[in-house]
Amino acid sequence: MSLKKRRIKYLKTKNLIKFTKEDVEITVFKNGKILIRGTNDKEEIKRIISEFGL
Repeated sequence: MSLKKRRIKYLKTKNLIKFTKEDVEITVFKNGKILIRGTNDKEEIKRIISEFGL
């Protein structure tokens, strides 16, 4: 399901997409790298990656 359909606000540029989910900021770069800020919990990071198909 898309971010728009989930009603999640996001910023999209030609190089990245950035959005926030439950106080965790997720940035997905054009080259495929992912930056997750706001948690160090590996299980939460895995859940986020799985939930958004990253």
